[in-house]
Amino acid sequence: MQGAFLGIQDILNNLPNLKREKRLPVVLSKEEIESLISATKNINHRLILQIGYSAGLRISEIINLNWRDLDL
Repeated sequence: MQGAFLGIQDILNNLPNLKREKRLPVVLSKEEIESLISATKNINHRLILQIGYSAGLRISEIINLNWRDLDL
């Protein structure tokens, strides 16, 4: 009867070790960033791109920005 039940430790020891491939992030060149910003016609969208890029913000952080958060 002892062989019929596996302990938690036995189950954990039999799990495969899955390692994900590490990928480097895509980095845009200075020229690509300038063309992206200059191609934006809406001044609000351009400001959002410039602030997000210069401050290194994530998309979720840009979305949650308020006017009072900016010290212009």
